[in-house]
Amino acid sequence: MGPPPNPLEGIGDATLVQEGFQFTEGPRWFPAESVLRFTDIPANRIYEVALPDTVSVYREMSQGANGLAFDAQGQLLAAEHGGRRVSITRNGQTETLVAQYQGADLNSPNDVAVHSGGWIYFTD
Repeated sequence: MGPPPNPLEGIGDATLVQEGFQFTEGPRWFPAESVLRFTDIPANRIYEVALPDTVSVYREMSQGANGLAFDAQGQLLAAEHGGRRVSITRNGQTETLVAQYQGADLNSPNDVAVHSGGWIYFTD
């Protein structure tokens, strides 16, 4: 299968698209949708960049989302500090994927990654 395509290949020099964010994290290229999503933790939002330069809010009230990933179906996964969970967005609806481990609530999920075999890993 190989690595996903480089969304910047052939585009040229980097260009400032927008500024004024507070603390950005978790950039992830979503090849199926040809968009880049990233979080602004203090703003409590997940943003989306559609090439070449359209920035929009993908999700308000992101519960302090930090790290982003996508599962095998291309659904958004988010490690949420404030929500103390890893969430999944399916068909526009966000729900809890995991909020506890061995009976204890998660503390502050930070990053999330998906193995090629479908296993989801996250830090807390």
